[in-house]
Amino acid sequence: MNYYQHHIGDFNNATRYLTLVERALYRDLIEMYYDTEKAIDASDFDRLARRLLCRTDEEKTALRFVLSEFFELVDNTYVQSRCEREIAEYHAKKEQQSKAGRASAEKRSNRKASPVKSPNKENNTPVQEESNECSTDVEQPLNDPSTNHKPLTNNQEPIINTHTNAQEKFSEPEAWNPDREFLLTVIRTSVGEQAESVLELPDYEFQLGNFNAHWENKTTLTENQKTRKFATWLIQEFNKQKIPKPAKQSKSPQKSVSRNVNDAWGEIPKQEPVSDDYDPNEPPPGVSQQDWDENWV
Repeated sequence: MNYYQHHIGDFNNATRYLTLVERALYRDLIEMYYDTEKAIDASDFDRLARRLLCRTDEEKTALRFVLSEFFELVDNTYVQSRCEREIAEYHAKKEQQSKAGRASAEKRSNRKASPVKSPNKENNTPVQEESNECSTDVEQPLNDPSTNHKPLTNNQEPIINTHTNAQEKFSEPEAWNPDREFLLTVIRTSVGEQAESVLELPDYEFQLGNFNAHWENKTTLTENQKTRKFATWLIQEFNKQKIPKPAKQSKSPQKSVSRNVNDAWGEIPKQEPVSDDYDPNEPPPGVSQQDWDENWV
């Protein structure tokens, strides 16, 4: 294989806990797997480490960890199920294309070996013969002089409506429906124990329909990418429905503002009016008689 599909999101999620050296070694091992189209030889670890440019003890330790984490030791080889599946699909597709090519070549060869003969081939010119050989089954009766001037009657063969077959052939595909187990796993990595509550949204089918309508033109999305995008979609809707709306505060009646400037001072205490029958020889209110006699008289 000279190429393979690399899904960035899947790779990052699977290798998030690795160091930079371990991530680089994992990529090198996968590319070696696809390049040779066979499992990695486990008979000589030092030779494998040298091929992957692992020279220090730290790099060799990282290589051992990656092999034990992502590969399975079978018959002295390191096997990975994802790589085996991709290689098998690649060869199946290649074989299918090869069969289609051979069938097309055989069909062209048979067409050249048995050309269609025209009734008037003896009197045809080379150009007319070539034209007759390329004519279709519908065009060939028109070349027959015996039918050129005969009117069509109602006894002719019925016309077959090919549009109906075309419509059935290109009918709309079924709506995408995710794998619930995988969807639950993806949601659980984001919200933990609330994943089941996210899947139990009352409008789950409605949200799925909106998601399909939004991404219907994205035909290049893989199953994993669609599932992860739908998981994010559901989590956002779950968070929106979970946040309670703030209660409306009742408006208190506003007090009318008085335009009287004296209202700011409050109620002014009333003073007793001055009495008209004041006797200058008597002490005023609040002064004792003794004090009056000693200090005022």
